Amino acid sequence: MILPLAAASLAVLSPADEADLRCIAIFALSGAQKNAEKSEDTAGFVGAMMYFLGRIEGRTSGFDLEGQMTRLLTGDAYSPAAIEADAARCGQEMMQRGAELEKVGNALQHFGQSARQSDK
Repeated sequence: MILPLAAASLAVLSPADEADLRCIAIFALSGAQKNAEKSEDTAGFVGAMMYFLGRIEGRTSGFDLEGQMTRLLTGDAYSPAAIEADAARCGQEMMQRGAELEKVGNALQHFGQSARQSDK
């Protein structure tokens, strides 16, 4: 019975931290499922988890990831419908971030090619 007492003592998260925690959970669950299927997507799931964890830690010092994750995953409010909605939202956000990084990568590649040509 320590778990309910520990969960009760956790700080209430801001809406932004709660949303990002749910994304961490989605990618952790997806990674665990894919890992069981021996998928090679594990690095992507870990990267996504680190992205959302970094956002939380940038806003909230002393964030208790283990405690908050336990609270979320053992609570009644995290229903299959909530998981599905979070998966869509978090996946969309990662796709947007990926597109932004691709643009930056293309710009850097173009910059590098221009620099090499000017050195000739």
